[in-house]
Amino acid sequence: MKTLAIIPTSKPYYEQGFSAPLGWLFSRHIGQVRGVYSFELTEAIVGEHDTFIIELNWYAVTYEFGLLVDYVKKINPDARILFGGLTAQLHFREIFQRYAVDYFIKGDNELPLRLFLDGVPPREIPNMVGRDFE
Repeated sequence: MKTLAIIPTSKPYYEQGFSAPLGWLFSRHIGQVRGVYSFELTEAIVGEHDTFIIELNWYAVTYEFGLLVDYVKKINPDARILFGGLTAQLHFREIFQRYAVDYFIKGDNELPLRLFLDGVPPREIPNMVGRDFE
């Protein structure tokens, strides 16, 4: 599994860089997870990955989140997309209805994210929600 974590390009992210918590979350999978800002995406980068984690922390980037999901799925229709963040926690059911995303982690994400990146089937991961399971 080659995973790409995508951070929308709202001003606070871009000026302050990737957050320490994101770096910590992916530290066990350094060779497997790459992080980019959304403005860095290219067809080649999307084509190199099969799994995507798209952050949706702030409501203000919801429109961009939708554009990112559409872009990934257009280039890589079989891509698996996991989304997360504060706004995602509050509106995950609506996000599943509106966007072609596959998975979400409800509540604590440290262990579920590690298991997901380790290849554990999503239905077996605690706190994992999918289009057809919770």
